[in-house]
Amino acid sequence: MADFSSYSDWTPEAAKITAEAVYGAATWQTRLAEDVAALTGAPFTSGRVRQWYFEKNSRPIPGWVRDRLTEIFLHALARMDAARERAVDEIAQRHGWRPTYRNGEPDPAIAAETTVMRPIEWPSLPRTSKL
Repeated sequence: MADFSSYSDWTPEAAKITAEAVYGAATWQTRLAEDVAALTGAPFTSGRVRQWYFEKNSRPIPGWVRDRLTEIFLHALARMDAARERAVDEIAQRHGWRPTYRNGEPDPAIAAETTVMRPIEWPSLPRTSKL
């Protein structure tokens, strides 16, 4: 496993910006807490994450968490990549397409075939004024 301990300069604001991008703005505190607990084996709740952001009496990110944030975010991104690849495969299978790339690289076995993924043609949706 790679050593990310030299990347321990995470501030609460930097962690928030990154976590919102990785997990989504609505669920980032809960999902970050779940990943901290899973990776470290220590109990950790979203309430502990929220403590980093109180206007008064906020608490710093614990050193043992801060030292592992880069690793935690990279694990989450790897899960997203795997999920995205499964989704592309599922969509391709439903439409009889075969993806031409695997892990961001051209797949020579697939590239030699003539059936490739076509761009998705999204149906136009009616515009409404109520958004």
